[in-house]
Amino acid sequence: MSAAQNHPPLPARLRRRWNRLVHEIYIDAQPDYRAARLLAGSGRSGTTWIAEVLASDNFYRFMVEPFNCGRVPQCKPFALRQYLRPEDDDPRFLAPARAIFSGRIRNDLIDCLTRPRVYKRRLIKDVRSNLMLTWMRRHFPDLPIVFMMRHPCAVAHSRVKLGWTTKLPEMFFAQPALMQDFLAPFREHIASARTGFEIHLFDWCVENYVPLMQLNKGDAYMLFYEHLCMDPRGEIERLCSYLGRPFDDAMLKAIDRPSSSPRTMAGRERPTAEELVCGWQAHVTSDEIRRAVDISGLFGLDRVYSQGPMPLVESALGILNDPAATSQPLFQRP
Repeated sequence: MSAAQNHPPLPARLRRRWNRLVHEIYIDAQPDYRAARLLAGSGRSGTTWIAEVLASDNFYRFMVEPFNCGRVPQCKPFALRQYLRPEDDDPRFLAPARAIFSGRIRNDLIDCLTRPRVYKRRLIKDVRSNLMLTWMRRHFPDLPIVFMMRHPCAVAHSRVKLGWTTKLPEMFFAQPALMQDFLAPFREHIASARTGFEIHLFDWCVENYVPLMQLNKGDAYMLFYEHLCMDPRGEIERLCSYLGRPFDDAMLKAIDRPSSSPRTMAGRERPTAEELVCGWQAHVTSDEIRRAVDISGLFGLDRVYSQGPMPLVESALGILNDPAATSQPLFQRP
């Protein structure tokens, strides 16, 4: 029997303390916010997956969900889906954002995947930032922003399967600026959502409608989950070029590893690209798909996704605030 076998495993509490200590042993050596990159998108849209690929070689300090108001004390003033007008200079929001983008913040959640080393760059993955992206663009003009989308049926199905619950009125109606600027025309529709699937569809619509109404091409980099699945090399190479980081073939191996977020296919073989993109169709009824198209159509988001699994456009940026966009031919990747 080896020496290692003579020692009982560490109690769970000690393991947690050890893991916390390991992830605290690092140096963030570049305080300039321009050393940060933001990856934003809806929860269950693939943000954790691609973020872990980009950070797999320790090129970035990987910061996880820093705007989580329930887990990060500095962000307690933020709502769960905080909306901020671009000109808002409230220090309750601006000060924590500056600390996050400059790397001057440490937290068990934020650093749960940070490895011991010296970092000069940060990758910030956050699924609560969609309604603040234009505010961030205004206050941090040189911050590279990646905006990720995935089919609403895939997102809603995944959330329902994982047991996620959302209270739309508490999350959105309690924000007067958000209602006045964007959601007042949809109030009755949002309040009418009854099933978990419908609730998550409306949540997805709001999370994507607001940034797509505000952002134009050039304000962010548009990344579709489906395109990433079908053409990982091409999408990652283009993404790396935007982020200003080198591409490495090792990333293609990292993309085949499951992410650290909950996955519906845990313990099974890695699904094919087609299964990743189309898998939800085996679990969502035709009535639910039609309902999803109807709901997304209220917001004009049926221009981005419809009944099929693939996005209809190359980039959704500017599509909702540009009348000419409706006359443009739909995009189909080869």
